[in-house]
Amino acid sequence: MTEPDLSTPVVQLMKGAVYRDTHDKAWQQLLQLQPQVRDYVEVLGLQVVIDEAEGYAFLRQRPVDEDDSNQIPRLVPRRSLSFHVSLLLALLRKKLAEFDAQSGDTRLMLTRAQIAEMLIRSQEHLLRNVLGLPVIACQAGRSRKNHILIRTHERRELG
Repeated sequence: MTEPDLSTPVVQLMKGAVYRDTHDKAWQQLLQLQPQVRDYVEVLGLQVVIDEAEGYAFLRQRPVDEDDSNQIPRLVPRRSLSFHVSLLLALLRKKLAEFDAQSGDTRLMLTRAQIAEMLIRSQEHLLRNVLGLPVIACQAGRSRKNHILIRTHERRELG
């Protein structure tokens, strides 16, 4: 058997997450060379996150120390997410937590229609309970653009 090579797991981590199931060679070398990989990416201001139980690893920007005058610039810039993307991520995270609590399965699979229904229900809840607007209709998949109709009160002045 050949000796593990540091470049294989590091390059694979730089490209994205490393999964035990799909990146067998890089995964094995990462586990064998874990201290060397950690030291190598630390120089770049990164840290390796490895979850052996779930079978994945990825790189994360090292936490910023406000007092450090020799700060390394961020390798990957932070970007804010839109409201809808944030909402989708929060809903998916909630669904995954519910699934983990109720099921012994290891994977949660949702169809596009199920995800669309989750988004529409949450927007309906937002309109009713947060903004106080009465919702007339909300039908996922029935209209081309999945619109939510809102009843508004019009004021007309008679002259």
